[in-house]
Amino acid sequence: MQITSTVIEDVTYYTMISRGVTYTLNKYGKQWALHSQRNALGRGNVGSYKFFNTLQEVESKLKAFVGISQLLLV
Repeated sequence: MQITSTVIEDVTYYTMISRGVTYTLNKYGKQWALHSQRNALGRGNVGSYKFFNTLQEVESKLKAFVGISQLLLV
C-alpha cells in the first residue's frame, strides 16, 4: 500500500487505496477528516466522512493508516 500526498489550495490530502476503497485524509480545523469511497460503486457514490481528534485515533480505527502519525511527525 502506498500513501500519496497532494496539496490543493494549501491543504494537504493523503490518499491511499486499500481493499477496493479509496481513503483520503486531511486536516480539517483541529480535527482529521477521513473520506472513504468504495471504488466498485462508481463515481456516483459520494462516499462518507469520519472525523478524528488525533492521528492515533485514525490508526486505531483504520489498519490501512497504521504508522501515519510517525510518517507525518505530528
